[in-house]
Amino acid sequence: MEIAVIIQARMNSRRLPGKVLKEVRGKPMLQYTIDRLGQSIHDLRLILATSDEDSDDPVAAYGKGNGLEVFRGELEDVAGRYAALVRKYDLPAFVRVTGDSPLIDSQLIDAGLDSFATGQFDMVTNVYPRSFPKGQSFEVLSAEVFLEALPRMAEPGDREHITQYFYRHADRYRIYNVASNTGNFAAENLSVDTADDFERFRQLMNDPDRPVMDYGWEEILRLYKGLNSHECAN
Repeated sequence: MEIAVIIQARMNSRRLPGKVLKEVRGKPMLQYTIDRLGQSIHDLRLILATSDEDSDDPVAAYGKGNGLEVFRGELEDVAGRYAALVRKYDLPAFVRVTGDSPLIDSQLIDAGLDSFATGQFDMVTNVYPRSFPKGQSFEVLSAEVFLEALPRMAEPGDREHITQYFYRHADRYRIYNVASNTGNFAAENLSVDTADDFERFRQLMNDPDRPVMDYGWEEILRLYKGLNSHECAN
């Protein structure tokens, strides 16, 4: 079964506009996400999903210019955008990852895909409940189940946060959660959502002595905490 990873990205982020194309060491943040996903043991099909608004032309252009499949749809109706993408590519299932996760650990996604491949679950996730840091989130979802539920996504936020409907009605679905076996790190943050987050990411990537892109999430979290301690000391 071919499962595509859908990278959700847009330019009009409320807290840090344009963040997905902000550069660190000459490379946009979006590319870091792509590179991390490329470390998966699976041959992942990556599809960049952005909006059809003019403001997202640079995102689409970057994706196409770097060999990604690019799909454009409605800005606010993210669920509708996903549905149109799934139908266009006739996907049996998909992995949802956001473009503000430049440090996503592909091993977590590999574990999720392995669990989903058993055929026992409609969704495999690591946020129900969350035990990994923000920025390490993924969801693997059956396309058939997603499309069947789409007309019932009527609560505020359902169409923007496309999986919250399933968590709210978890009794109707077979949901498996991949949990951390080393502790609960839900309060930690490895995503890039604000200017401060971006500055931390920039500092981390600008250390020439550390091949950060080869590290797992736990080692990256230790480095992040070191940055925070250093900042506090100064």
